[in-house]
Amino acid sequence: MKKLIIFFAVLFVSISLFPKETLYAIYVIDNEMANINCSESLFEWQDRMNKIHHYTRMKTKERVLAVGLSDSMEEWSREAVLAAVDDVNPDEQDTVLFFFAGQSENQTETKSRSPKMLLQHGITLELEEVGKVLAKKHPGLMLVFADFYDQDGDGNSKESTAARANRSLVYSNYRKLFNEKRHAAVIAASCSVGNKGESGIFTNRFFEALDECTASNDVSWQNLLEKISEPAGKFRNKACWEIRPQKDLIDDLDIVIGKFDLPEWRNAWDENWYDDREWYDDGGWNGEVYDGDEEYYAEDEILTGEDNE
Repeated sequence: MKKLIIFFAVLFVSISLFPKETLYAIYVIDNEMANINCSESLFEWQDRMNKIHHYTRMKTKERVLAVGLSDSMEEWSREAVLAAVDDVNPDEQDTVLFFFAGQSENQTETKSRSPKMLLQHGITLELEEVGKVLAKKHPGLMLVFADFYDQDGDGNSKESTAARANRSLVYSNYRKLFNEKRHAAVIAASCSVGNKGESGIFTNRFFEALDECTASNDVSWQNLLEKISEPAGKFRNKACWEIRPQKDLIDDLDIVIGKFDLPEWRNAWDENWYDDREWYDDGGWNGEVYDGDEEYYAEDEILTGEDNE
């Protein structure tokens, strides 16, 4: 009987520690522009995915579409990108991230808040089109981001200035952002239509804001996005963003999606990684998770950032 109790105790602990949710990341990188290296944003996201995996306990998997990078698919045309997005099969508790780093096509006649992505062969794709394909998959959370490299600036990553925080609070805040599922679509880009993005600023500001929010007592996607929409960089750009129910993106628009030989999903974390920048003041995590603070999302409300004028 004692052995049976020990067996079930070990089984319970194993199940509780094993990640039940997955974060799928699709990276589309324009690696063919002269004198501009969009891969820096990719490498920053890949490094930070270790931290997200560490604090959320989610499995993280990635697929990269870029020329000249190992384990990537060198086709990143409109058709290839849509095929890669359509190939995701998340459960309702999973998160899907789509991230683009490259040039924009700034046509003001578009109905979108953000510029179009300029893909391989000069064909464009809107962030909302990616959102429409993903919304039909019904993931728990959808993140669609674009870091536009339209003009060279000072987008290099800087040392975090986030305040010291209790480790339990940080664990809890990461889970509030990435694990609590509301079937929301979070769409954000370096700039609004009619403006040009500054190289790497979106990625830099996003992770600065993530560090600040997860160390605070007021974490939400809205607060994080409001931070990155503050003027930043040499050209004082403001990111544009919106948070809306995924069901608003599902319509009868017929998006043609072809078939491609896509690379396998790769695990997106390093088993030997640890956060050597941990500066928590409580001496270690005690397993406590804060459940009291609920991030506000009205079921049918659309939240947007302020447009650039």
